[in-house]
Amino acid sequence: MTLIDLQARQQALDCDHSYIVQAPAGSGKTGVLTQRILCLLSRVKQPEEVLAITFTKKAAAEMRGRVMAALSLGQNTEEPSDDFEKTFYQLARTVNQRDQALGWELSQNPTRLRIMTIDSLGSKIIANQPLSSGLGVSYQVVENSDELYIQASRALLQALDGDSEPAAELERVLDLLDNNYSRLESLITNMLAKRDHWLRDLLAVHHNFADFQQLLESSLLKLTQDALAEVLEVYPQPVLSEFKRLAQYANESIDLFADTDTDIDTWLKTFRPFFTKTNELRRKLDKNCGFPAPGKGDGKERRQEFKQQGAELLDTLSQLGTDKITALLALPSTAVEPAQWQLLSDLITLARYAAAHLRLVCQSKNQYDFTEISLAALTALGSEDAPGQASLVLDEAISHILVDEFQDTSIVQVELLERLTAGWQQDDGRTLFLVGDPMQSIYGFRQADVGLFLRLWQQQRLGEISIRPLSLATNFRSVPGVVDWINQHFSGCFPPAADVRQG
Repeated sequence: MTLIDLQARQQALDCDHSYIVQAPAGSGKTGVLTQRILCLLSRVKQPEEVLAITFTKKAAAEMRGRVMAALSLGQNTEEPSDDFEKTFYQLARTVNQRDQALGWELSQNPTRLRIMTIDSLGSKIIANQPLSSGLGVSYQVVENSDELYIQASRALLQALDGDSEPAAELERVLDLLDNNYSRLESLITNMLAKRDHWLRDLLAVHHNFADFQQLLESSLLKLTQDALAEVLEVYPQPVLSEFKRLAQYANESIDLFADTDTDIDTWLKTFRPFFTKTNELRRKLDKNCGFPAPGKGDGKERRQEFKQQGAELLDTLSQLGTDKITALLALPSTAVEPAQWQLLSDLITLARYAAAHLRLVCQSKNQYDFTEISLAALTALGSEDAPGQASLVLDEAISHILVDEFQDTSIVQVELLERLTAGWQQDDGRTLFLVGDPMQSIYGFRQADVGLFLRLWQQQRLGEISIRPLSLATNFRSVPGVVDWINQHFSGCFPPAADVRQG
């Protein structure tokens, strides 16, 4: 079989550099990972220097089994004829020689291969530093933690019966929800499940609300500017000009002489007549959206002409697609009103109290969810400026980190990798190897964020470590005709371009 990505597979065995690998289904990523592990084992002083991270215990067991099977293959005296098996054989023989020379005895002690789940890694860090992690030495990790979130939500809502904080905040938020108590409880519960996305940031802005206001307004403006830039880039100039001409007919407040490349308000007014309140492209133009425009003194023929031209534009838009425009129209206003600032302040307060109640519930039951394990591991590792003892110990023990299914990592898990590699320097002999496929992200329920994979792929950097992108393209499970047919018929399930922000 001809490998159309042979060069990428060979680069993956360059153990002097770090890589992020996009490996579609059927591309043999497990084989590439196993070969990379063997390559690394052939050069380290102790097998524990190589850390391979997976997402399930089954995957970890399979990976360890593949490495041990390769080492067993390397004990044969006859080299395989198959090129794929030959690579395993040659790498394994080198590892076996190093094993014998340094007394590793991997065949008797396969647990020396540091292959574990991301949750096991967090637990191991906590076990090394139980006091600094805040969890102690004995605790239970629960997979279904909904009951913990519900209890914390109800404990928070009990403040409604008193005069202490956050009773006033709860009352204002409930008022916005038409006093739907169960709805608020559900929102708080869902929010707690995703607290790794917001907890530390909200704790930081709580005492710096003015800075937060400035940051939020600038972020909203940047989001809108970026969305507008994508619209102006996608649509041909004649279509944009027709938008402006017809929109001015429908809305005389639009100033065609404004700097429309940067005037967001003008462009929003320009697009609005052609879309409904729910940001869907109108099926037809009528007096409700300015066709014909109310109060226009034009004759019937002139008004009909504009209406016909508007219908033609709608037809053009239906062919070109409107995703970029609807994304722009769906963004919140860049001008935040005082009532909205009050709501944000209330929500920040409620989020802080909700997280505190959850911690109390977890401590009372000695049960914690996966998010709490990851957050506790981060606490144990300390910060880049003030690393904890666990960070110092792991820094000495780990020289190479491999991560399988990297598209299913969460924000906290990526930060965990950043903390583990905080002391690494470019070209110091230590490497990262991240493997995943954005189209196979399935751990959304565990707060996985495929946008993290896309961001690192584009930035080609994690912390201080430069990571080179590689793509695997050979498919070992099917034939080109089947793959091409599937790609053609299922292309509509995926966006035309990767969006880091939306994942």
